[in-house]
Amino acid sequence: MVKVKETKVSYRARLKNGQGKDGKDKFAYINFANIRPDAADQDVHEVVRAILGLQEKEVDAIFKLENKELEDAQ
Repeated sequence: MVKVKETKVSYRARLKNGQGKDGKDKFAYINFANIRPDAADQDVHEVVRAILGLQEKEVDAIFKLENKELEDAQ
């Protein structure tokens, strides 16, 4: 049986960063790490949006990333 030892949560924002020579969108990424795992998604989304509002690039998407460390339960 497997047990979750630790969960780390971070968020990543994808920003539009112009276009390449082929006409496809280019993207830049900003990471927000060390977010409390029990923080409400809505609250974190509002804070991330507020921070991103301070820069000029258009926000394309915001992702929630969860890393879980698993260990064998003995």
